[in-house]
Amino acid sequence: MERVLLLQASEDTQQLLDSLFQKDAVQWIIQAQANLATLERQRPDLVLLELGSDSLSGLKQLQLLRKARIQLPVIIISSDRSPELTMEVMKYGAYDILHTPLDRDQANFLIRDALNTVRNIKSLKTGAETGTSFFSEDMVGATPEMQAIFKLIGQIAPSHATVLITGESGVGKELIARAIYRHSLRKGQPYMAVNCAAIPDTLLESELFGHEKGAFTGATQTRQGKFEYCDEGTLFLDEVGDLSANTQAKLLRVLQNGEITRIGSNVPIHVNVRMIAATNRNLEKEVAEKRFREDLFYRLNVVRLEVPPLRERKKDIAAISLAILKKIAARENMMPPSISEEAMQLLENYSWPGNIRELENSLHRAAVLSSGETIFPHHLPKTILGAELFLKSERTTMRKAQDSEKDQLFQELIAEAQQQAPSDILGWIEREMIRRIFQKTGENQLQTAKQLGISRITLRKRLVDLGLIQGA
Repeated sequence: MERVLLLQASEDTQQLLDSLFQKDAVQWIIQAQANLATLERQRPDLVLLELGSDSLSGLKQLQLLRKARIQLPVIIISSDRSPELTMEVMKYGAYDILHTPLDRDQANFLIRDALNTVRNIKSLKTGAETGTSFFSEDMVGATPEMQAIFKLIGQIAPSHATVLITGESGVGKELIARAIYRHSLRKGQPYMAVNCAAIPDTLLESELFGHEKGAFTGATQTRQGKFEYCDEGTLFLDEVGDLSANTQAKLLRVLQNGEITRIGSNVPIHVNVRMIAATNRNLEKEVAEKRFREDLFYRLNVVRLEVPPLRERKKDIAAISLAILKKIAARENMMPPSISEEAMQLLENYSWPGNIRELENSLHRAAVLSSGETIFPHHLPKTILGAELFLKSERTTMRKAQDSEKDQLFQELIAEAQQQAPSDILGWIEREMIRRIFQKTGENQLQTAKQLGISRITLRKRLVDLGLIQGA
């Protein structure tokens, strides 16, 4: 019988788990706190640790569990969906995190998956053992895509692995790099960010590797490069896809041998630097077209983090906007403005080609124009308003086209009915209208219901009656 230890579990959590596993041979061990003696005596296969209002106390419990038994998976249960908590628990080696109110299917799958892992593999990743206090990151995200990224940050941060962050411009790649650093074992050591696209190639080499006095015109003194400065720390290279072939070759040497050579010197200098790189380019395509070294790509692409664009996580826009407005209000010495429902709809409907950077600029403008009160649609940039007007025009045009097609089909059915003279002309026309539009939409019930102007429930009943689909 598998034994599951419930720590600090609420009554609602216990009831849900009982209902999920009532037919399974699972023994529940319910405790308020864990200690090494009880863990050794009870030897659970899995721990479910619910974090209450005092998350830091719960994290101490997690640290104790990780130290006590390295192969014991711990699933965290919490109402806190913040990136900070997700990264923190994953860094300490949690198996995964479930958010309350618990989703039955997700909880069932994850707990069974963890038990299966114990049953078959008996090998889980160990997180960092030293505590790290919470920190404030400008990252927000409750969508599954962002939660997956926060989990991955927590898992890879304690390692020394090179990380490649990819995504469109403005999605927040540097914020992710800083989060990795601040949760890493190198926290407290030097951290620097270099935008490779913003520095001319003739100067970038000196910035990264340093130079000796007299190495070139203007080199009046010896200069330490970023790699030397970040020794034992972390260096973030943004827009690494813009590096020249010469700089790529030198960067490869650093990753292979941990050595740099200053310009004008022949003496190699050993450095221990964790590399985090980012790009908005498709490096696989760059490699295929011989613009980026294949060997360097594989050296950088040890752990890959792909950040989705803002248009693919629109459910996060409201929370991101409020976080941005708080930051803007502090900078402008004003109260954080609220956002009207109409303005929020515009923000969520816009495609955001510039991603979070564009959203921040738009909200900064709106906050200033609203004088720190409420942001209304007229406070937003014309690009957002224009996009909404275009979408409305497109929807109107599409609706008119659909209405025209529907009218034409109706006229055709009337003509057919007059020729065939069915006993129930109106019933025959209705049935044929539904059948033909259903076929035209590829049997998409939602689209068919919209075109017919009826509810999906009503459509489904008619489809069943017509024998076009099977009844429940």
